[in-house]
Order: sequence, then structure tokens, then C-alpha cells
Amino acid sequence: MRESLIRWKINDYKELEKAVNSFNRKIKRLERRGKTSLPETLDFVETRKEIRSRKELNRILRSLEDFKKKGSEEIIKLQSGTEITKWEYGEVKKARRRAKTRLTNEARKISASRNASIGMGDERLSQIESILESFENLENKKGFEFKRTKERILLQGSIDINLKRGETFRTNFLESIKEASTLEGYDKLVNSLNKIKNPIDFYNKVSKSQIAMDFGIWYKETGEGTDNISYGAFATSQDMFNQMLNELDIF
Repeated sequence: MRESLIRWKINDYKELEKAVNSFNRKIKRLERRGKTSLPETLDFVETRKEIRSRKELNRILRSLEDFKKKGSEEIIKLQSGTEITKWEYGEVKKARRRAKTRLTNEARKISASRNASIGMGDERLSQIESILESFENLENKKGFEFKRTKERILLQGSIDINLKRGETFRTNFLESIKEASTLEGYDKLVNSLNKIKNPIDFYNKVSKSQIAMDFGIWYKETGEGTDNISYGAFATSQDMFNQMLNELDIF
């Protein structure tokens, strides 16, 4: 199914705000009773900003509704001794399954393409392997290591991760392409790309041209569970720029 950006409606805002407020109220009630190891309260504005698709909005609403159920606040002690609520541990496990499925499928596609181009995607395959390995033995981790791994899993397990990465790619590509702003056809390129609203469609369009990709960015998913961005560039020339326009079917 094609991933698409959400078109927010007034009722969407109201429903999400209501769910966040209900979630926060339960946590505060539990804290007053002396309960510990609870999830952090949510900020409505920040939660909304993280949502890119209706599918993700619905997932979050279901998740917050689940926390209202009796017993969701029960504390589970993991093998490391780390304590976490039944609800939060369940959310982390679901995110881990989503992330593993997505990354495994991506790795299969890259491996299949290597038959046509030796070495193609080797760096990304190594990144995927590293990410999947970092998911292992969560239950045996504690303290900062547990928190970092949990946050990494939730990030990689986001339904909207490809939309978010596409947005980052688009922003940085349009910034880096400015080095070709003096070349003929630059305005035509930018105008054409600005018509593409879906970030994934934008990435798919640009990735048709290796020359265009050299202007852009790639992801190195290491560190604190976020995408560290590296820039690529080359000495621009009109001939190379024209070739890129041709590869992108921009005439």
C-alpha cells in the first residue's frame, strides 16, 4: 500500500488531544499513588508533529486507548532487573516486530539487486545488520543502554519512518542542489521537484539518477538511534547537469 501524508481534520486534532490528556491523567494518578517505572507523559504538540500518516495516527490512538485498560500499568521485571509497565513493554515488542519485518524486507531487495550490480547496497546491508543486532537482548540491558535501545526500536518501528526519512532527504537535497543554481535548467529542475508532495515519491524520483543522488544525502543509522546525515557532492558541470535532467525525465 502506498504511504501517503495525512490530511488533518479538526476531529483528528480533538481525538488525539483527548487521548493524550487521558493518557497523562492516568500516569499522574499512578504517580500520586507512589507507582514508579511508568511511561513518560506525552506532549500533544510534539506527538502530533511526529505523525505523518493516518495509519500512524490510528496506531497511536489504539495504543493510548490500550493504556486505559485495567492492568496495563502492571510492572514487569525483565531479565536484567529493569522494570517496565506491561503496556510499554508490549508497545516496544510490537515496534521491534515492525522494524524487523521492514528491515529484513529491505535487505532482501538490496541482496536481489546485487545480482545485477556487484557491491550495490553493501553499505546499507551492513547498516541494516547492525541495526537488527542492536535490537537483540533488550531484556538483558539496563540503565542508559536499555533506554537507548528502546528508543532506537521505537524509532525504527515507526510506521512513518520512510515518510520521515523522505522528508529529510527532500529538505537536504533541495539545499545541496543549490550549488548548481547558476546552471541552465536549474529552475526547471526545482519547479518540477517542488510539485512532488509525497516525500517517498520525491526520493523515488531523484534516486532514478545517480548523478542526482551525488548531490543529495545518504543515511548512516548509527549513534543514538537517529539518522546521522552525510552529504555527498561533486564538481558540477553543465554537461553533467544536463545528463541528470535527462535521467530524471525533465526536459
